Amino acid sequence: MRKLAILLALALAFSACLLALSACGDDGETSSAASSEASSADSSATSSAASSAASSAASSAASSEASSAASSEASSAASSEASSAASSATSSEASSAPEKNPNALATNGENVALGKTYTTSPLYRQGTDYKWSDTAEITYPDTDNKELTDGILPGDDATYGSAEFMGFAASCPDYEANKYAAVTVDLGEVYALSKLTLHVGTSKLTGGITAPATIEFFVSEDGTNFVSVGMANYKDDPTKPDLAVTLECDVTGRYVQARMTSAGWMFVSEFEAS
Repeated sequence: MRKLAILLALALAFSACLLALSACGDDGETSSAASSEASSADSSATSSAASSAASSAASSAASSEASSAASSEASSAASSEASSAASSATSSEASSAPEKNPNALATNGENVALGKTYTTSPLYRQGTDYKWSDTAEITYPDTDNKELTDGILPGDDATYGSAEFMGFAASCPDYEANKYAAVTVDLGEVYALSKLTLHVGTSKLTGGITAPATIEFFVSEDGTNFVSVGMANYKDDPTKPDLAVTLECDVTGRYVQARMTSAGWMFVSEFEAS
């Protein structure tokens, strides 16, 4: 009986040991699993952070490169436009400058327009109502079509009715269409010119006459294509009836032209070129 009790006690003790060992195994597996899960989570988090950082860096680099490329293209375009504008301006200035003919004749300081033929814009024809009339006689005509190059200038006592003058008016249909009255002299040959002069009537002539508001000189070799030489600088002189408006220049041409603007009358007596 006593042996049986001892055997039962040993069996119970052995069972208890087995249960304890089983519990330890389960705890180890749980701990290992937890550790593995924690490690995996850390690894995943680290990987995610690294991936996010790499993506951010790549995005930043791409953005920077795109911005740099856009800036470079804008700068290049601006530079190209500026260069094109400068080139266009230079081309425009170059095309407006009169070209000089190396074979032009020297004037030797003489008035080479003297005695030469010329053409003008229509002179004014004043009707009975003081307005333009196609059928009226020219009010202030060009005597014998030679007044502008005959070398004869008005005297100090000249009036608007003196034969040395011819008269243009801003109310003439041709002036209203072109916005100027012109006088063109054919020099007969291409000359090297240093001075152009147009003699005009002043306010001393009275009757609402004054020196033209502006006078611009032109030259041409064919009588069709005219290039501006420049605007003359002057002002009306009421102390004398005739004013010599001169432009110093360095050009060549066969045809010389003066274009006048005014709000009223424009009287001209002589055109000189030397």
